[in-house]
Amino acid sequence: MKSVASGLLAAFLLCSCGSGTASTPSPTPPAPGLLGDTWTWNGSAWRLAEAAGPPARVGAALAFDPLRGELLLYGGSGKDGLLNDTWAWDGTRWTERHPDHHPLERENAAAVFDPVLGRVILFGGLARDQAEGTESNETWSWTGSDWVLLQPRTSPSRRTGSSLVYDAAENAVLLFGGHVGNLFYYDDTWKWDGATWTLVKPNRRPPGRGNAAIAYDEKTGEVVVFGGGAQAEGGPGQIGTPLDDTWTWNRSGWAIDPVGFRPGARLGAAMSPDVAGDRLLMFGGVTCPTLDPNLYAWTGGAWSVVTTSAGPPARSGMAMAFDSTRKQVVLFGGSSERSCFSGS
Repeated sequence: MKSVASGLLAAFLLCSCGSGTASTPSPTPPAPGLLGDTWTWNGSAWRLAEAAGPPARVGAALAFDPLRGELLLYGGSGKDGLLNDTWAWDGTRWTERHPDHHPLERENAAAVFDPVLGRVILFGGLARDQAEGTESNETWSWTGSDWVLLQPRTSPSRRTGSSLVYDAAENAVLLFGGHVGNLFYYDDTWKWDGATWTLVKPNRRPPGRGNAAIAYDEKTGEVVVFGGGAQAEGGPGQIGTPLDDTWTWNRSGWAIDPVGFRPGARLGAAMSPDVAGDRLLMFGGVTCPTLDPNLYAWTGGAWSVVTTSAGPPARSGMAMAFDSTRKQVVLFGGSSERSCFSGS
């Protein structure tokens, strides 16, 4: 468990070491803290949305729902603590939804659209309890108007900071990793078939980690995972040694990609398919002791820096997802705090 009273940004902002990278032009950074801005990427440039949105936060869950044509955002940590609000983005504006039921307040839950179930599902996260946050292993689904707590026969253990993605090649949702404070970092892989979770036992797997970036690469038919935070020296309040490795998953299992150039080690970055579907994009993350303002592209075996004239200020813990209806990547919130250690 981890206290949420002394540090709302802790899930993404605490790390033990890392390296920076060359910067890409970006707007003047805001004062360090929580962010509530919305950016869209059209395949060649970022645009700052003018519409008012959800209150500033870090660690929100975001997924695109193609059946309803909207991005769904849930929870995170705001200025007053953990959040349980639900918002929808229609490409132009944010609208708060008011469902009759919802998960407990939480941050760093994972969300993805499950085409088998026909709903966005939400898993895990650091949820509110009486005095401290506690890791969850609940699975929820969004019907379009309400949240429903599902009752799968088996589930991954309680955790926060898992990576969740739809694997189109296997027509299944894939979950990897997550952690319990700085006490345990999972290296397990699970599949969701629309009704229950099944543990997969590959011969090889990435080292345990939390808050890693993940996306499905349509071009290669593989799931790609980059970085995240591994167990760090120190007490329970120390969250993650940043990693810089790239792993791919297909039906034969996990494989580490022996890339040359790679982004610096980081946790709390976000990854998404690009508009044309020919590459993946990764943005943000804590590299310790700085934040990285660069946008990176993964093109089936190689990383490169994407040159942009301007874009979102550097941050970590933002929510990012691909809107396949409007052909744009949407990024919301996060934190511009550059801290890499907390005394909490």
